[in-house]
Amino acid sequence: MSSSVIGVPLQRGMDNPLPQLWALRPDSVRRTITLNGTPDPDWASGILLNGIARDIAVDAQGKVSWEHSAQLSARTDAAGALVTIDVSDDSHRRSLTQDLKGRNIGPGFRSHISKLEESYDPNSLIGCMLDELSGMRHVAGYGRIVSAPQSPGFLANSPQVGTCAGWRAGGISANATDQNILGELPHAPTIHELVTQGPAWHFEDEVPFGTMQRRRLLDIYRAADNCVELEMWFRDSLHRAVDDDGALHEYVVTGELDGSGVLVKAKATARTLPMGDCPMAAEHVTLLLGRTPDQLDEGVRMHLRGELGCTHLNDAMRFIRSTDVMLNQLR
Repeated sequence: MSSSVIGVPLQRGMDNPLPQLWALRPDSVRRTITLNGTPDPDWASGILLNGIARDIAVDAQGKVSWEHSAQLSARTDAAGALVTIDVSDDSHRRSLTQDLKGRNIGPGFRSHISKLEESYDPNSLIGCMLDELSGMRHVAGYGRIVSAPQSPGFLANSPQVGTCAGWRAGGISANATDQNILGELPHAPTIHELVTQGPAWHFEDEVPFGTMQRRRLLDIYRAADNCVELEMWFRDSLHRAVDDDGALHEYVVTGELDGSGVLVKAKATARTLPMGDCPMAAEHVTLLLGRTPDQLDEGVRMHLRGELGCTHLNDAMRFIRSTDVMLNQLR
Protein backbone atom coordinates (compact mmCIF):
# COMPACT_ATOMS: atom_id res chain seq x y z
CA MET A 1 0.00 0.00 0.00
CA SER A 2 1.52 3.30 -1.04
CA SER A 3 1.48 6.44 1.05
CA SER A 4 1.64 10.05 -0.02
CA VAL A 5 2.39 13.35 1.68
CA ILE A 6 -0.36 15.91 1.34
CA GLY A 7 0.80 19.49 1.36
CA VAL A 8 1.57 22.47 -0.83
CA PRO A 9 4.95 23.49 -2.26
CA LEU A 10 6.56 26.39 -0.50
CA GLN A 11 6.00 29.70 -2.20
CA ARG A 12 8.59 32.45 -1.87
CA GLY A 13 7.44 35.87 -0.77
CA MET A 14 9.38 38.31 -2.97
CA ASP A 15 12.40 37.98 -5.27
CA ASN A 16 13.17 41.52 -6.40
CA PRO A 17 16.45 42.70 -4.82
CA LEU A 18 17.20 46.40 -5.14
CA PRO A 19 19.57 46.84 -8.13
CA GLN A 20 21.23 50.02 -6.85
CA LEU A 21 21.08 52.30 -3.82
CA TRP A 22 20.12 55.93 -4.17
CA ALA A 23 22.84 58.58 -4.23
CA LEU A 24 23.86 60.82 -1.35
CA ARG A 25 21.51 63.76 -0.97
CA PRO A 26 22.82 67.29 -0.25
CA ASP A 27 22.05 68.60 3.26
CA SER A 28 21.44 65.15 4.72
CA VAL A 29 22.80 62.73 7.31
CA ARG A 30 23.42 59.05 6.52
CA ARG A 31 23.91 56.14 8.93
CA THR A 32 25.17 52.79 7.58
CA ILE A 33 25.78 49.53 9.46
CA THR A 34 27.14 46.14 8.43
CA LEU A 35 27.17 43.10 10.71
CA ASN A 36 28.79 39.84 9.55
CA GLY A 37 28.26 36.38 11.01
CA THR A 38 30.73 33.70 9.92
CA PRO A 39 30.54 30.03 11.00
CA ASP A 40 33.37 29.19 13.43
CA PRO A 41 34.35 26.84 11.84
CA ASP A 42 30.77 25.68 11.19
CA TRP A 43 27.37 26.91 12.39
CA ALA A 44 27.08 24.05 14.88
CA SER A 45 30.27 25.16 16.66
CA GLY A 46 29.94 28.93 16.96
CA ILE A 47 29.80 32.28 15.20
CA LEU A 48 32.44 34.92 14.54
CA LEU A 49 30.79 38.35 14.50
CA ASN A 50 32.18 41.63 13.30
CA GLY A 51 30.48 44.89 12.59
CA ILE A 52 31.19 48.39 11.35
CA ALA A 53 28.97 51.45 11.54
CA ARG A 54 29.31 55.00 10.29
CA ASP A 55 27.53 58.35 10.38
CA ILE A 56 28.24 61.07 7.84
CA ALA A 57 26.82 64.54 7.26
CA VAL A 58 26.56 65.79 3.68
CA ASP A 59 26.76 69.52 2.97
CA ALA A 60 24.83 71.59 0.43
CA GLN A 61 27.37 70.75 -2.28
CA GLY A 62 26.99 67.01 -1.70
CA LYS A 63 30.38 66.61 0.03
CA VAL A 64 30.93 64.71 3.29
CA SER A 65 31.47 67.36 5.96
CA TRP A 66 31.55 65.17 9.11
CA GLU A 67 32.15 61.52 9.88
CA HIS A 68 31.98 59.23 12.91
CA SER A 69 32.57 55.47 12.94
CA ALA A 70 32.49 52.47 15.30
CA GLN A 71 33.36 48.78 15.21
CA LEU A 72 32.41 45.57 17.00
CA SER A 73 34.01 42.11 17.14
CA ALA A 74 32.70 39.10 19.04
CA ARG A 75 32.61 35.32 19.14
CA THR A 76 29.89 32.99 20.40
CA ASP A 77 29.81 29.32 21.24
CA ALA A 78 27.51 26.76 19.62
CA ALA A 79 24.55 27.82 21.77
CA GLY A 80 24.94 31.51 20.93
CA ALA A 81 26.56 32.51 24.24
CA LEU A 82 29.24 35.18 24.01
CA VAL A 83 32.85 34.08 24.48
CA THR A 84 34.46 37.46 23.69
CA ILE A 85 33.17 40.88 22.67
CA ASP A 86 34.97 44.18 22.01
CA VAL A 87 33.68 47.53 20.80
CA SER A 88 35.36 50.75 19.70
CA ASP A 89 34.59 54.11 18.16
CA ASP A 90 36.53 57.24 17.25
CA SER A 91 37.18 58.07 20.89
CA HIS A 92 37.78 54.80 22.75
CA ARG A 93 38.02 51.02 22.71
CA ARG A 94 36.44 48.79 25.34
CA SER A 95 36.20 45.07 26.03
CA LEU A 96 32.77 43.95 27.18
CA THR A 97 33.83 40.33 27.65
CA GLN A 98 33.85 40.51 31.44
CA ASP A 99 30.38 42.06 31.49
CA LEU A 100 28.73 39.87 28.87
CA LYS A 101 30.64 36.59 28.69
CA GLY A 102 28.20 33.68 28.76
CA ARG A 103 25.22 35.85 27.83
CA ASN A 104 23.24 34.46 24.92
CA ILE A 105 22.72 36.94 22.08
CA GLY A 106 19.20 35.59 21.58
CA PRO A 107 16.02 36.64 23.46
CA GLY A 108 16.69 38.81 26.51
CA PHE A 109 20.10 40.03 25.34
CA ARG A 110 18.95 43.62 24.89
CA SER A 111 17.96 43.83 28.58
CA HIS A 112 21.51 42.77 29.54
CA ILE A 113 22.93 45.53 27.33
CA SER A 114 20.80 48.14 29.07
CA LYS A 115 22.25 47.09 32.44
CA LEU A 116 25.91 47.53 31.53
CA GLU A 117 27.80 49.54 34.13
CA GLU A 118 28.79 51.98 31.40
CA SER A 119 25.60 51.73 29.38
CA TYR A 120 25.60 52.79 25.73
CA ASP A 121 22.94 55.02 24.26
CA PRO A 122 20.90 52.53 22.18
CA ASN A 123 20.85 55.13 19.39
CA SER A 124 24.64 55.50 19.27
CA LEU A 125 26.63 53.58 16.66
CA ILE A 126 27.92 51.10 19.24
CA GLY A 127 24.47 50.84 20.81
CA CYS A 128 22.92 50.01 17.42
CA MET A 129 25.47 47.28 16.71
CA LEU A 130 24.95 45.72 20.15
CA ASP A 131 21.21 45.82 19.51
CA GLU A 132 21.71 44.09 16.15
CA LEU A 133 23.31 41.03 17.75
CA SER A 134 19.91 39.61 18.66
CA GLY A 135 18.75 39.87 15.07
CA MET A 136 21.99 38.33 13.90
CA ARG A 137 21.17 35.24 15.95
CA HIS A 138 18.12 34.76 13.70
CA VAL A 139 20.17 35.34 10.57
CA ALA A 140 22.75 32.77 11.68
CA GLY A 141 19.90 30.29 12.01
CA TYR A 142 19.15 30.82 8.33
CA GLY A 143 22.82 30.22 7.65
CA ARG A 144 22.47 26.75 9.14
CA ILE A 145 19.44 26.04 6.97
CA VAL A 146 21.23 27.14 3.82
CA SER A 147 24.36 25.11 4.57
CA ALA A 148 22.62 21.83 5.48
CA PRO A 149 19.94 20.03 3.39
CA GLN A 150 16.57 19.91 5.12
CA SER A 151 14.47 16.80 5.53
CA PRO A 152 11.13 17.05 3.71
CA GLY A 153 8.00 17.11 5.81
CA PHE A 154 5.17 19.25 7.11
CA LEU A 155 6.18 22.52 8.71
CA ALA A 156 2.98 23.00 10.73
CA ASN A 157 4.68 21.71 13.88
CA SER A 158 7.54 24.17 13.62
CA PRO A 159 7.95 26.36 16.73
CA GLN A 160 8.06 29.30 14.33
CA VAL A 161 4.36 29.05 13.51
CA GLY A 162 2.55 32.10 14.89
CA THR A 163 5.69 34.15 15.45
CA CYS A 164 5.39 36.39 12.39
CA ALA A 165 3.39 37.01 9.21
CA GLY A 166 5.53 34.56 7.22
CA TRP A 167 4.76 31.82 9.73
CA ARG A 168 1.09 32.60 10.33
CA ALA A 169 -1.03 29.70 11.49
CA GLY A 170 -2.78 28.10 8.52
CA GLY A 171 -0.58 30.01 6.08
CA ILE A 172 1.62 28.92 3.21
CA SER A 173 4.64 27.96 5.31
CA ALA A 174 2.68 26.13 8.00
CA ASN A 175 0.91 23.99 5.39
CA ALA A 176 3.89 23.35 3.16
CA THR A 177 6.18 20.39 2.71
CA ASP A 178 9.55 20.95 1.12
CA GLN A 179 13.21 20.04 1.36
CA ASN A 180 14.32 23.62 1.96
CA ILE A 181 12.10 26.13 3.73
CA LEU A 182 13.92 29.04 2.10
CA GLY A 183 13.84 27.90 -1.50
CA GLU A 184 16.62 29.20 -3.75
CA LEU A 185 17.95 32.56 -2.55
CA PRO A 186 17.89 34.98 -5.50
CA HIS A 187 21.06 36.63 -6.75
CA ALA A 188 21.48 40.12 -5.37
CA PRO A 189 24.04 42.81 -6.25
CA THR A 190 26.94 42.97 -3.81
CA ILE A 191 27.48 46.15 -1.80
CA HIS A 192 30.14 47.25 -4.32
CA GLU A 193 27.54 47.00 -7.09
CA LEU A 194 24.83 48.66 -5.03
CA VAL A 195 26.88 51.77 -4.24
CA THR A 196 28.19 53.93 -7.07
CA GLN A 197 29.66 56.75 -4.95
CA GLY A 198 32.73 55.97 -2.87
CA PRO A 199 31.72 58.08 0.17
CA ALA A 200 28.18 56.67 0.18
CA TRP A 201 29.12 53.53 2.13
CA HIS A 202 31.74 52.68 4.73
CA PHE A 203 34.73 50.52 3.78
CA GLU A 204 34.18 46.77 4.10
CA ASP A 205 36.79 44.03 4.15
CA GLU A 206 36.09 40.92 2.09
CA VAL A 207 34.52 38.17 4.21
CA PRO A 208 34.61 34.37 3.77
CA PHE A 209 32.07 32.80 1.47
CA GLY A 210 29.22 31.40 3.56
CA THR A 211 29.07 34.51 5.78
CA MET A 212 25.62 35.86 6.63
CA GLN A 213 25.50 39.65 6.38
CA ARG A 214 23.05 42.24 7.69
CA ARG A 215 23.21 45.79 6.31
CA ARG A 216 21.23 48.93 7.10
CA LEU A 217 21.12 52.41 5.65
CA LEU A 218 19.15 55.37 6.99
CA ASP A 219 19.09 58.82 5.38
CA ILE A 220 17.40 61.83 6.91
CA TYR A 221 16.95 65.26 5.33
CA ARG A 222 14.77 68.27 5.98
CA ALA A 223 11.87 69.04 3.64
CA ALA A 224 10.65 72.51 2.71
CA ASP A 225 7.91 72.47 5.38
CA ASN A 226 10.45 71.73 8.17
CA CYS A 227 9.44 68.07 8.28
CA VAL A 228 12.18 65.44 8.29
CA GLU A 229 12.07 62.86 5.50
CA LEU A 230 13.40 59.32 6.08
CA GLU A 231 14.73 56.82 3.52
CA MET A 232 15.87 53.44 4.79
CA TRP A 233 17.18 50.24 3.23
CA PHE A 234 17.76 46.90 4.91
CA ARG A 235 19.04 43.54 3.65
CA ASP A 236 20.06 40.17 5.11
CA SER A 237 22.11 38.15 2.64
CA LEU A 238 24.39 35.16 2.22
CA HIS A 239 27.78 35.98 0.72
CA ARG A 240 28.24 33.22 -1.86
CA ALA A 241 30.95 34.56 -4.17
CA VAL A 242 32.93 37.72 -4.96
CA ASP A 243 30.18 38.87 -7.32
CA ASP A 244 27.18 37.11 -5.80
CA ASP A 245 25.09 37.54 -2.68
CA GLY A 246 21.95 35.53 -2.01
CA ALA A 247 19.20 37.87 -0.76
CA LEU A 248 17.21 36.63 2.24
CA HIS A 249 15.27 39.62 3.63
CA GLU A 250 15.15 43.08 2.09
CA TYR A 251 12.95 46.14 2.59
CA VAL A 252 12.91 49.79 1.60
CA VAL A 253 11.13 52.04 4.11
CA THR A 254 10.20 55.68 3.67
CA GLY A 255 8.71 57.94 6.31
CA GLU A 256 8.27 61.45 7.60
CA LEU A 257 8.56 63.17 10.97
CA ASP A 258 6.51 66.32 11.35
CA GLY A 259 7.82 69.55 12.85
CA SER A 260 7.31 68.24 16.37
CA GLY A 261 9.23 65.02 15.68
CA VAL A 262 6.23 62.67 15.37
CA LEU A 263 6.15 59.90 12.75
CA VAL A 264 3.28 60.88 10.46
CA LYS A 265 4.09 58.79 7.36
CA ALA A 266 5.55 55.30 6.97
CA LYS A 267 5.63 52.91 4.04
CA ALA A 268 7.50 49.60 3.86
CA THR A 269 8.17 48.05 0.46
CA ALA A 270 9.23 44.41 0.46
CA ARG A 271 11.99 43.60 -2.03
CA THR A 272 13.08 40.07 -1.07
CA LEU A 273 11.41 37.76 1.46
CA PRO A 274 11.57 33.97 1.88
CA MET A 275 8.00 32.93 2.71
CA GLY A 276 4.82 33.41 0.71
CA ASP A 277 3.02 35.27 3.51
CA CYS A 278 5.99 37.43 4.60
CA PRO A 279 4.93 40.53 2.57
CA MET A 280 1.70 40.77 4.60
CA ALA A 281 3.62 42.40 7.46
CA ALA A 282 4.57 45.52 5.48
CA GLU A 283 1.11 47.11 5.56
CA HIS A 284 1.07 47.13 9.36
CA VAL A 285 3.91 49.64 9.84
CA THR A 286 1.27 52.39 9.76
CA LEU A 287 0.24 51.21 13.23
CA LEU A 288 3.36 53.02 14.47
CA LEU A 289 2.20 56.44 13.28
CA GLY A 290 1.72 59.10 15.93
CA ARG A 291 4.86 58.18 17.89
CA THR A 292 8.20 59.89 18.26
CA PRO A 293 11.31 57.86 17.37
CA ASP A 294 12.06 57.08 21.02
CA GLN A 295 8.56 55.56 21.36
CA LEU A 296 8.97 53.10 18.48
CA ASP A 297 10.33 50.28 20.65
CA GLU A 298 7.13 50.31 22.67
CA GLY A 299 5.02 50.66 19.52
CA VAL A 300 6.64 47.63 17.87
CA ARG A 301 6.10 45.51 20.99
CA MET A 302 2.49 46.67 21.28
CA HIS A 303 1.30 46.55 17.67
CA LEU A 304 3.62 44.36 15.61
CA ARG A 305 3.77 41.25 17.73
CA GLY A 306 3.24 37.80 16.30
CA GLU A 307 1.56 37.43 12.93
CA LEU A 308 1.05 41.18 12.40
CA GLY A 309 4.78 41.75 12.14
CA CYS A 310 8.03 40.49 10.69
CA THR A 311 10.96 40.10 13.07
CA HIS A 312 13.31 41.70 10.55
CA LEU A 313 10.98 44.54 9.53
CA ASN A 314 10.27 45.21 13.21
CA ASP A 315 14.01 45.70 13.78
CA ALA A 316 14.11 48.03 10.78
CA MET A 317 11.31 50.17 12.22
CA ARG A 318 13.07 50.27 15.59
CA PHE A 319 16.16 51.54 13.77
CA ILE A 320 14.30 54.80 13.07
CA ARG A 321 15.20 55.68 16.68
CA SER A 322 18.60 56.62 15.26
CA THR A 323 17.11 59.89 14.01
CA ASP A 324 17.25 61.25 17.57
CA VAL A 325 21.07 61.29 17.33
CA MET A 326 21.29 62.05 13.62
CA LEU A 327 19.13 65.18 13.92
CA ASN A 328 21.89 66.84 15.93
CA GLN A 329 24.09 66.77 12.83
CA LEU A 330 21.26 67.68 10.47
CA ARG A 331 20.73 70.88 12.45
